[in-house]
Amino acid sequence: MAASTFDTLAAADELRDAGFDDKQVRAIIDVHRRAGEHLATKADLKAELKALEGRLYRALWIQGTGIVLVVGTFIAIAAALRLF
Repeated sequence: MAASTFDTLAAADELRDAGFDDKQVRAIIDVHRRAGEHLATKADLKAELKALEGRLYRALWIQGTGIVLVVGTFIAIAAALRLF
């Protein structure tokens, strides 16, 4: 998938046509360029979701193991007390 690009020359022309002076145009284009450097890409989001998925599965396994241990302990206690 091709990366999205920002045509600064076209944007500058558009801003000048709208009445902005050169100093304002440069400031707006610089802010936009710097902001674009910090945007997450689709690949970034996929990697983060994959990592989150791994942590979720790990948490579910730990929780499931804890439940089995607690239930097993109650059964063992009940058997020791001859409640069954």
